[in-house]
Amino acid sequence: MLFGYKYMRDKIDSLQIFVNHTVLEVLCKADKAKPFSIDLFHPQFKQMVIDISDDHIFTPIQNSYEICKGLPKSQLRVLEKAVRVNNQIEKLCNGELEPVTFDDLKAINEDLRDNLYKFNKCLFENVLGLKPFYSKYRHIDEHYRLFSKHNRFNRCPACGLKRMLKPEEVDFDNKAKREAYDHYFNKARYPFSVVNFLNLVPLCDDCNSKYKTQRDIINDKEGRVKAFFPFSDIPHKEISVKVDVINEEFKNAKVELVCNGKQKEVDTWDRVFSVASRYESYFEGEDCNAAISEAYDYCQLSGKEKYVKLLSNNLFANENFLKIPLIEEIIEDDS
Repeated sequence: MLFGYKYMRDKIDSLQIFVNHTVLEVLCKADKAKPFSIDLFHPQFKQMVIDISDDHIFTPIQNSYEICKGLPKSQLRVLEKAVRVNNQIEKLCNGELEPVTFDDLKAINEDLRDNLYKFNKCLFENVLGLKPFYSKYRHIDEHYRLFSKHNRFNRCPACGLKRMLKPEEVDFDNKAKREAYDHYFNKARYPFSVVNFLNLVPLCDDCNSKYKTQRDIINDKEGRVKAFFPFSDIPHKEISVKVDVINEEFKNAKVELVCNGKQKEVDTWDRVFSVASRYESYFEGEDCNAAISEAYDYCQLSGKEKYVKLLSNNLFANENFLKIPLIEEIIEDDS
């Protein structure tokens, strides 16, 4: 990631409390002598469960409860691990912990996996947007409005190329217009972090829908990998660009992505979002040609060092973070 978001604690985070309690205190403590009832749910959320369709919460948890009654403690501990570990997003990104997947739950009991998959899916796709939840804990659209102001984001943190919609530009009645919250850890693969807002990252449509799609952020073809945690600052960022000049046009630009001490994370970032190839495409476009003409004119008048400093003052506007290494590469020093 080019830069990390600042996390904003909010009322909407309460839904994760509901998830944790449901798994740890209801399913992991399923009692053969105790029939399932609404009273098993967290008292703070019991009315919400009553007011929401049984298909979203009550029925899949009831089915899971009946299955859990017959499971040995060793298998219940897998459920416990899933909710505890899968919500430590930063440690998972750093490779400090191993997540639990829906395949791991399937190995215990396929029906259990199916019911918990439905429960997870409904939490994000239905429950967050239903009045019994948002009237008390906030709507996700309102969270986006507050979160965007909290971070003052302008460009997508994954690519830096696409401008993010500001709250005043968004028609919140038309939900398709708001930038998407991407599940950093795929909601179809990793249970119980689907409504964890440390796992929900606003991304531009290109990064979310065209590049990341369903890619697993912490596993590639070779196995387990490290990834940037989207809510932490990267202490040092440096993009190196090598440019071949052909017929006075900038073609065949080769981009090397470097971040001191974080090369494994950089490689994951590039794999998931195709960053290098997208930057290379930028260097061959008209916007880059115009930027180069402007750079030559400015550097001739005021010097390269002054121009680079000017661009550095607003690094993520107008692709300045790409222009700087290109200028360093192709324009000679003032001396």
